[in-house]
Amino acid sequence: MAHRTLQELITHAGDLCGRAGTARHSDANLLRYMNYEQQKLAPYITMAYEDYFLTKVKISLVNGQREYQLPYHTLKVKRVDHVRPGNIEPTDLLPIDLTDEWSWRDSDSEGHPEAWAFRNYKIRLTPMPNYDDSYKLTIWFSGRPPDMSYGTALAGAARTITFASTPTLGTTSIYDNYYNGAHVHMTSGTGVGQINEVETYVGSTRIATMVDTWSTIPNNTSVYDIAPVIPKEYTELLVLGAVMRVYGKDHAIYPQWKREYDEQYARMIEGLADRQFQSPQYVRYELDPGYDY
Repeated sequence: MAHRTLQELITHAGDLCGRAGTARHSDANLLRYMNYEQQKLAPYITMAYEDYFLTKVKISLVNGQREYQLPYHTLKVKRVDHVRPGNIEPTDLLPIDLTDEWSWRDSDSEGHPEAWAFRNYKIRLTPMPNYDDSYKLTIWFSGRPPDMSYGTALAGAARTITFASTPTLGTTSIYDNYYNGAHVHMTSGTGVGQINEVETYVGSTRIATMVDTWSTIPNNTSVYDIAPVIPKEYTELLVLGAVMRVYGKDHAIYPQWKREYDEQYARMIEGLADRQFQSPQYVRYELDPGYDY
């Protein structure tokens, strides 16, 4: 199934509403309801397929700095890779819910972090790092899905795009790494038709660095959208959820929309559960008798 652009989804929602131009049925309100619906669906998607929203952030370690900020939308940390020149030391973790405080010990005789603690959306290292930024942590985490929006880019480069400070619809986040793992669709202008994934994002500059190089570099004529992150086969759920909120349960057509919504929701959850079951699961056993459980 082809990706549907955010503009197409909003137009479809408006058509279902049969809107009469009132503020309640505006594109801005429809997008707001669709973003709400995506946030509502996210925990159910995660229950069906635990790693569906899994993405990563890379943190460069600084000599003498003990604490590092995690992306503010982080919900659970799944894995930490300690990356040093020519070597990666992975540590697989049970999903760590950041509403609690957790710590993890990992012995190292070379002065590298021996313990990690998570608190207040920060990772704290012990002992304090004493080496340069060629040493990094790659943290794999599940987070709240980013809100959808669309607008005209300010600029682009081989692997970057600068999002609009005030997009046509929606908002642009000021938080670092907020869009990590999200897909950007180029819907018109220079580079139309391209789809690329965000690797890192800097909130102060609104610059997203992409996983792949653009085949055509976007510029200030390029219209983009931050795409829905739920499975593309089921983006109709966002549309139906939005229009049901517009009209409410008392509207005559509400039961029809609700039946269609429930049918698509059930198919989505069943499909995700099948994907989870088919995905390879890895367990690492620690055989060292001195390992501290």
